[in-house]
Amino acid sequence: MEHINLKHANISVSDPEKTAAWMQAVFGWRIRWQGPALESGFTRHIGTEAQYLALYCPADLQKTPSDPHGFLGGLNHIGVCMRNLVVCEARAKKGGVHTP
Repeated sequence: MEHINLKHANISVSDPEKTAAWMQAVFGWRIRWQGPALESGFTRHIGTEAQYLALYCPADLQKTPSDPHGFLGGLNHIGVCMRNLVVCEARAKKGGVHTP
């Protein structure tokens, strides 16, 4: 069977800049691209050369869940594999994430 990798995921967030800055601090990712997006929104791509997250912010944050491009929080989670979970967890806690 062919090996298939995830290229990217697109999620709607309220603040692409702040979200990307947090991901840079925790995961060490870099900004790949940023600019105007669908329906006068804004997108920032963050990740590695091979994979990234597209952090999309619609111009109108009041859209309903029936419009997946304008609904914040429609994605439950994204799995990220890393070599050193202890280091990543320390970065996340430093960035304000509280673990149980």
